[in-house]
Amino acid sequence: CRHRLASPIVDMSFCPNGRFLACFTEASMLTVMSTTFETKVLDFDTSEGSSSPPLAMQWCGEDSVVLHWKNMGILMVGPYGDWLRFPYHNTSSVYLIPEMDACRVITDSTVEILQRVPPTTANLLRIGSIEGSALLL
Repeated sequence: CRHRLASPIVDMSFCPNGRFLACFTEASMLTVMSTTFETKVLDFDTSEGSSSPPLAMQWCGEDSVVLHWKNMGILMVGPYGDWLRFPYHNTSSVYLIPEMDACRVITDSTVEILQRVPPTTANLLRIGSIEGSALLL
């Protein structure tokens, strides 16, 4: 491996297309690399939120990783280190189920889908859009 990790790996998850591997280390670092171990795509430090490893780590499609900690909610980390946090504080159990293009979040009372917004929808709904479909709205 050309890119060494600073601490031992405690959790791993392969991307649905098999091209990337997400690793979570003892030092609370999320590292995404190619499965050939030639290219490191992302290093993301999660130690600010929690020093313990997540209860679950799954891919959301092919370009983001979703992590779950008890009493902290869900953290979704994108390909450039962009992140979103979703609170799930009042649920006793949260399950992450990977899909080909999404991640299903199952709680005691809800089932939700986390999915990347398709480019056509983003173009339609962005502020000041002059796309043909936006003009019809």
